[in-house]
Amino acid sequence: TTNINLVDAVEYISLVKKQLMSISENISLEFNKLYNDLNERLNDFEIKIEIPRLAKRQKRRINISTNDPEEYFKIALFIPFLDSYIQQLNDRFINHKNIISGFQMLMNSSTFNEERLKELVEFYSSAIDSFDIVKSEILLRNCYLDNSNIKIKNAINILNNCNSDLFPNVFKLL
Repeated sequence: TTNINLVDAVEYISLVKKQLMSISENISLEFNKLYNDLNERLNDFEIKIEIPRLAKRQKRRINISTNDPEEYFKIALFIPFLDSYIQQLNDRFINHKNIISGFQMLMNSSTFNEERLKELVEFYSSAIDSFDIVKSEILLRNCYLDNSNIKIKNAINILNNCNSDLFPNVFKLL
């Protein structure tokens, strides 16, 4: 939704990943539940789950030597799908968690962390000045915010209260 905070979204994605990892750790039990549920539904329509035809020399698809449809579909579909989904979450969101948490420093002066700032500056190095300049701007801006009693509620609010002439790098980061 448009109202979700980016940090909250990353935390939510971390919870989803944790749940998927739990499923992955208990893969046989979890897939058995899904398979049995599907099998019951298909029985209502008199449809039987079968293993696709296997070839002696397979090049284009997985060729699992098992006679059990449940085992076949667990190995051929469920495990690769789950692994791929977890990897996609990592690639798209979790790996950027430190970058995103670096933005928290721009919203809350008590969350200043030099290592996170280094990662943030490194990530946006083509758009902003050196680490020392950005660090100085953030520390000055945090003092300014603390002394002015401006209440920061979201990124739009903080952008509106950021003077681009006084804090050009902070403004670019926002």
